[in-house]
Amino acid sequence: GAFAKVKLATHSKENSKWAVKVISRRSLSATDSESLQKEMSILQKVAHKNIVRTKEIYDTPNFTYIVMECMTGGELFDRIVDLGSYTELEAKTAFWDIMSAIPYCHSHGVVHRDLKPENILYNSADSNADLKLADFGLADVINSDQMLHASCGTPSYIAPEILKGKEYGKEVDIWSAGVILYILICGFP
Repeated sequence: GAFAKVKLATHSKENSKWAVKVISRRSLSATDSESLQKEMSILQKVAHKNIVRTKEIYDTPNFTYIVMECMTGGELFDRIVDLGSYTELEAKTAFWDIMSAIPYCHSHGVVHRDLKPENILYNSADSNADLKLADFGLADVINSDQMLHASCGTPSYIAPEILKGKEYGKEVDIWSAGVILYILICGFP
């Protein structure tokens, strides 16, 4: 994004590779700082095999460093572009990973709100690699009777209730997942 860069790092004692999201706090507005705090809280809350793992977060006055699992397989978006479309079996396998993570998030009150192929990453370049949800920058936490109002997300994947300015809940992630499934099979929105 406009405020962050991702760097590859090596843990000196373990010799393991990690992705470090470096966020400059200097150019963040008060709203952006609040969103970053919410994202960090969510990242520390979720731990699922189909969500990019957050190892540690270092928050300083000038920078925030989010140390995450290194995802070497690239974005789901790039694989769709490379392949054109997925077979039904490939789409089913990919969708299983996505739909494994979403209910987990929802059970913890987390609504992602920006599910799209660019925010779903492969853990390796292998054809059978696992997919993991990433980028919780627009995510929010709600309880079961709470509704959200903010208009956010990526236009092609946004649920109709968000576009219409209505209140919404966790179900907006399911709509986005459905759009992703359609794109997996067809190769286009």
